[in-house]
Order: sequence, then structure tokens, then C-alpha cells
Amino acid sequence: MQRTGPGILAVLTQHAPREAAQFESELRNALARAAADLDVTRVDEVMTRWHTRACILANPLTEQEQTLLRRARAGDFTGLRAREGNGGWTTL
Repeated sequence: MQRTGPGILAVLTQHAPREAAQFESELRNALARAAADLDVTRVDEVMTRWHTRACILANPLTEQEQTLLRRARAGDFTGLRAREGNGGWTTL
């Protein structure tokens, strides 16, 4: 998925139409403010936040991933992998 206004809007329109309108409003507001003060920080923040949301919507978790997430939320981390301080991986 493209990290562009139209790309994000297309995914949101397909998967979460109500959120699409909110994204468009936030982006237009950030662009208008950037036009006034030339600070694009707000535009980047809106794009980053909504791109993340659109990626999640476009690539939902598999059943196996959902099971792992439920276990982790319940405090069961067995079988999951974690990065060690030296950059290697260990199985919990």
C-alpha cells in the first residue's frame, strides 16, 4: 500500500468508510495549516498514524496470530520469541 493520501484513503474507504472521512478531514486540516506556516510536521504525523491504521486494516491478523495475541494478553508468552540484548532471538 502506498503511503500517500489517495492510497491511504482508498484502503480506509474499502475497509473502514467512517474512518476514511476522519482521515480526509485531518489531512486537509494539516495541509491547510502547512500552507500557512510551511511546517509539514503535522502532515507527516497524520500520514504516519493513518498509514499504520490502513496497513492493519488491509492485512488482518491470521487466526494463528490472533491466538498468539490472545495468549500474550492473558500473560502466556510461552513459545513466543523475543530479541536478546545482543540482537539474537530466544524462545520464551
